[in-house]
Amino acid sequence: MKPFLPALCAVLGLAACGQQADVNPPTEPAAALTTPEALQPVENAGPSVSLPGTGPSSFVGRWAADPRQCPDGQIPDQAVAITPYAFQGYENRCDLLRIDELPGGYEVALRCQSEGRVTQERARFASTGPTLDILWLDRPGRPATKLLRCTTLADTTKAAGG
Repeated sequence: MKPFLPALCAVLGLAACGQQADVNPPTEPAAALTTPEALQPVENAGPSVSLPGTGPSSFVGRWAADPRQCPDGQIPDQAVAITPYAFQGYENRCDLLRIDELPGGYEVALRCQSEGRVTQERARFASTGPTLDILWLDRPGRPATKLLRCTTLADTTKAAGG
């Protein structure tokens, strides 16, 4: 029985070699789909959800309430740095846990640590050109924090009208 199994595998393998495959070779692109379903326009999916690390570029960067805060190390209450993963400020750091795109901005869930205390917060980031408004959703009655983008000191001063 054992000699029969390798012979059977060889016969089946050779039989399969003669069949024409329906797969295009890697050097030739596949033909375009022409079915009615494929020709339908794609609807806008609307607001989306981003995972940490995939945040939008509109709010990623260095930001400050005053252009004089932009140069590193100049004054203690310096600029904040926002990456797709974190919001880093003076004596605090927040991890961006979730980013939801909304009309006109983004809602961000954060886990923050400041002076040894850990909190969870939500904020709405809305960027218009060189300005970023941050509305802290879990702090009712508090006005939005307005920040200017720190690209270079000259650019930030121009954006502030100075």
